[in-house]
Amino acid sequence: MTYRFSARITVSLAALMLGSLISLPAYSATQLIFTSEYGDTTLIGQRSRHFAERVQALSNDELEIILQSAGTSGLRSTDHSRAINNDTIQIANTLAGTLGSDDPIFMLSSLPFVTQDIAEAEQLYRMSRSAYDALFMENDQILLYAAPWPASGIWSRKALRSPEDLQSLSIRTYDRNGQRVLLNTGSAPKVMAWNDVLPGLENRSLDAVLTSAEAGLNVDYPAHMKYYTAIHYAMPLNMVHMGRARFETLKPQQQQAILQAAKEADLASWDAVRNSVINTYTTLSEQGVTVAAPARRAPCAERCTGRSQRERHYQLATQSGGHRPQNTR
Repeated sequence: MTYRFSARITVSLAALMLGSLISLPAYSATQLIFTSEYGDTTLIGQRSRHFAERVQALSNDELEIILQSAGTSGLRSTDHSRAINNDTIQIANTLAGTLGSDDPIFMLSSLPFVTQDIAEAEQLYRMSRSAYDALFMENDQILLYAAPWPASGIWSRKALRSPEDLQSLSIRTYDRNGQRVLLNTGSAPKVMAWNDVLPGLENRSLDAVLTSAEAGLNVDYPAHMKYYTAIHYAMPLNMVHMGRARFETLKPQQQQAILQAAKEADLASWDAVRNSVINTYTTLSEQGVTVAAPARRAPCAERCTGRSQRERHYQLATQSGGHRPQNTR
């Protein structure tokens, strides 16, 4: 049996086939999974999203960062290093203090009342960067960049007018540093992962939370707590790190794209914090939250830390960078 096709149909079929071939990508982008406990609306989350976008752009779409934010991966910061070394994920945004069991230097940024403002906190980070790099390399990982949280304060259900108001208070803290400090005040601190805090507020097992004003706004803390005490406790860092073995499998231009995006994020993160503080306090007021701003050095600083702990803080700072920021005392 003979089939005859008109010239018009033959040309049309040829055009469709050619169009299909042309539409096929010339390559498949290399995908890298990037995990974070924090949502896209937080400063940490915004920097993560921007980093992922810059990597894709700088690599000419050869790299695609699959961002798993707000804990959607099911992993906590304490799980990240192991997951990277198992290649379950390739990049992670990890709260530095949760790595303190590996080396105390990771708790440096969350030492209480060591730095007084953003400039001092950034100086401390720059002084310590080489020590952080070396420790990640020892664990077969690469530190890409660090991003600071705005200064930690205390969200609470009732006003905190003196250190005595902290006694017996059930309060969440983010690492062992905070737990030790708050125990000195007579409160009942609990070290809790970020995604476990809101359920604690909802079931009222928590009365207060040590975190930044900005972080609390992003998860609707004003619905549970109407007071924020800006004690400038610390500016803890989140660290974005990647498995070294996976990094070394990438093409040189792809590696450079990641490093360039990381360099940009490392600078932009500090600028973002500087720009956020005034807007955050305005929003708190609009949502009915009373903000208390103690003197530049919080009245409870000496009592909370204790002499021996402050000396240990300074020792850690000195070991990491050769000197401590001026004005800390």
